[in-house]
Amino acid sequence: MSRSLLALNLVLAAATALFFVQLVRGLLVSRPLPAPLIPRPVQAVVSPTDDPARARPPLTSYSVVATRNLFNPNRSEMVSQTTSPGAKPILYGVVINGDGRLAYLEDPVTKRVVGYRVGDALAGGQLERIETDRVIIKGSAGPLELMLLDPSKPKPAVSSPRAPQNVSPAPVPTIRPSVPEEVGGT
Repeated sequence: MSRSLLALNLVLAAATALFFVQLVRGLLVSRPLPAPLIPRPVQAVVSPTDDPARARPPLTSYSVVATRNLFNPNRSEMVSQTTSPGAKPILYGVVINGDGRLAYLEDPVTKRVVGYRVGDALAGGQLERIETDRVIIKGSAGPLELMLLDPSKPKPAVSSPRAPQNVSPAPVPTIRPSVPEEVGGT
């Protein structure tokens, strides 16, 4: 073995012995435990004018966060819940699953599409009936019927995809299986 490797082994053996002695000494020597903490009585100072329940605004004041677009630069903190006359919700769709019915309507004030069930309040009234192509809202001014497709507007024409003219279809390659030849006849 070379002298450099022998010197390295001796240094490592000395370090191992030193660490072993420190480990044994740490296990054998007992140290006193720290003194236990003595809890001091906590005195809460509450003045009669500082009521924590009154310091917070009511939860309804946060409804502006949910009803307005947070990223609109023209957004104001005042929310008007009154609808203009003639502004009615727009029916986007109806989902019927067995006995469960759900109508998706856009609120004209908040411009949000929300799902409503029979009996939910909306547009100054209450959702009375959900059918496959319409909903009926019972309000103070009488029933309001919202159609899924407006009958006064013509139905959009469904265009069928047409094949391009003067274009011949690409030939389809055919693969024929090879038949093995008989080797060695009779």
